[in-house]
Amino acid sequence: MHYCQGVRLKDKENTAWFQNSQRLREQKRWSSCARPWTSRPGKLLRGVPKDDRIIEAINLGWMLHVEQKVAEGEDINDPEELSIGLFIDYSQDPTVRKSWGSLGTAITSSSIYSYERDRAIVPAETLQMLGFPRNMNLGGMQPGHIRDMAGESMSVPTIAMVLAAILIGGNFE
Repeated sequence: MHYCQGVRLKDKENTAWFQNSQRLREQKRWSSCARPWTSRPGKLLRGVPKDDRIIEAINLGWMLHVEQKVAEGEDINDPEELSIGLFIDYSQDPTVRKSWGSLGTAITSSSIYSYERDRAIVPAETLQMLGFPRNMNLGGMQPGHIRDMAGESMSVPTIAMVLAAILIGGNFE
């Protein structure tokens, strides 16, 4: 049984996300109760469901990001500065899909949290992150339809990387 601060994580032990997160925490030697992002004073997680799996994804994404910055030799003393431009797709397992600083692709089920803004990103912002213009006319589209549209697209830099790999590779057969 797993307890955090005296509270049993009911019915979570048998879920894949819980097992993956505990495996990662054990591998990294992180406390199973550490909540370094969501326990920070003033963090409201606006627009984010307060579900154990999502809270865990946001905290794991943060810990993986900080670990990467330490490995790169960066100063990690200012969490607010570290959060600039950092996002996580909390609909995905963070042990599989890591947090990222720029959005290369999204999927139709993407639910994105901005650490910098401490809130969920609305679908129209996802399109902007993918390189679509801010003034793009969405013609009153429903948020779900916009999310689907974003999930079926790629950013211009991502397409450029794919095309460059094809052109450099030169194998067109």
